[in-house]
Amino acid sequence: MTKSKLPLINVVNKLGFKASRSSKFPASGCIIRDFKSKHQDAFIKRGRKGDLKVRLYNKLIGETIVQYSFDTLEELKLFLDSH
Repeated sequence: MTKSKLPLINVVNKLGFKASRSSKFPASGCIIRDFKSKHQDAFIKRGRKGDLKVRLYNKLIGETIVQYSFDTLEELKLFLDSH
């Protein structure tokens, strides 16, 4: 099974992040709780075209801060490491 066919939670966990299953999108999405701060979550979802969409959500104000889209897992890992 290729990386693109594995559930996204397994792929993100193998990249070295502690992800949990998304209740809304269990196969194509996951959540990194308390990402870089205790008030920020990172929602990651595989798009229809195979791209990866990341949404950083601030729990204090209840809003999405930024949204990004990546074509490869390497780009996603680089973003998660540097952000």
